[in-house]
Amino acid sequence: FKQSKATKPSEVAAWWFFRHDELLEECNKNEYKTEYEIAYRTFLLAMEHFQFTDDAHMLCEMLTKHWTCSPPFGDAVPFLQNCPVPVFVVSSNDTLYLEEGLRRLDVPIAGLVSSEMSGAYKPDARIFKKALEGISLLPEMLPSIVMVIGIMLFWNAIYKIIPLYNTIWIM
Repeated sequence: FKQSKATKPSEVAAWWFFRHDELLEECNKNEYKTEYEIAYRTFLLAMEHFQFTDDAHMLCEMLTKHWTCSPPFGDAVPFLQNCPVPVFVVSSNDTLYLEEGLRRLDVPIAGLVSSEMSGAYKPDARIFKKALEGISLLPEMLPSIVMVIGIMLFWNAIYKIIPLYNTIWIM
């Protein structure tokens, strides 16, 4: 940061995340790239934009360590350890980060679908289709799963407009 034209570190971080998300969306629509490849490209663009030199691979390796070793949300591990039904993880992260992170947490996971496995990032339907393919459930169970996914998608779109928490609908 000190050797760049940026005025403060948060300026570089905000620019990096904005550009990273643009590249991710672009790769989701066009030619798929892994999270690592997108991060690497974003570092190169940041170095050009802010006029500083660094080792983009080293920066990506540091980011990989962060992605692999980030602590989970406080309630995630107890939930996963006590969940009475199989849990399938669907994530926009690269497979390596997910597998290593889940191995470190030592939680029971029935299956995993990453962006690499599906060639798409959330919210693209391809990643969810890949997850449904991997579940391999009986046909009569599928309507219940589709209903749950439908509720989740509906909830994600409406929760800020209609306060449903602590109501008869969401207890």
